[in-house]
Amino acid sequence: MSFQALRAVAAEEASGLFSSACHNVVVKKRLLSALLAYGVLIALACVLLKGKVLAAVLILFAGLIAKTLISMKLQSSESPDSMPDDDEIQK
Repeated sequence: MSFQALRAVAAEEASGLFSSACHNVVVKKRLLSALLAYGVLIALACVLLKGKVLAAVLILFAGLIAKTLISMKLQSSESPDSMPDDDEIQK
């Protein structure tokens, strides 16, 4: 194998690792920003609402937080590294 071929393979591997790392950072950043937004809205609800309405809003946000955590977990497991190669798709 020539030096240029080895260099091309190494560059391809490095770009795959870089895109995977970037994907994980983006997913974590989106998760943290969503949870922060939910936290702000929950704090406002606790200050402004009382009684059954507050309980209903807190239950709603608990469901939204659970949905967000589940979808982010699924999205992070679908990182570029876990995607099948073209050769695997054709088989």
